Amino acid sequence: MKTHDVIHTNIQDCLLIKPKIYKDNRGRFSEIYKDQIGNILDCKQINYSYSKKGVLRGIHKTPYAKLVTCALGEIFDVCLDLRENSPSYGQYFCAKLNPDSMQQLYIPPNCGHGFYSFNKSIVIYMQEKIYDPNVDETFGYNRYNIPWPEKPTIMSQKDLAACA
Repeated sequence: MKTHDVIHTNIQDCLLIKPKIYKDNRGRFSEIYKDQIGNILDCKQINYSYSKKGVLRGIHKTPYAKLVTCALGEIFDVCLDLRENSPSYGQYFCAKLNPDSMQQLYIPPNCGHGFYSFNKSIVIYMQEKIYDPNVDETFGYNRYNIPWPEKPTIMSQKDLAACA
């Protein structure tokens, strides 16, 4: 039984994953990750992020892949290809993620990732490696002509400094 649709984006190796959602009188159920969808991620760490309305996080580049899921609220999620030898270098892919669609975004290694929170949101993302601040690079969200839906009202000092 097919449990996920995998859509290739304009970014090489970046995938939009649409899991099957099972609904009944109790609510909904969906498989967030399953090796059968292509064994795309060898998960070593799972992160939980709560953001307020207007928060922008990123753009962060790491040498490992991430699989992003929005469990509450809605986010505008972005994958930016920062791999100089990639045919899609400098391009971006954007998707709205929310728990109604349960779509997920697979961010390949060495691509940038950032998201804008339309409202209170919870984002869960799995990653291939344990977080290492020494390999995390920050890029200004405002430098790539990405069509962010709104101007952010809350950002970390690290993310703001990358925009200067």
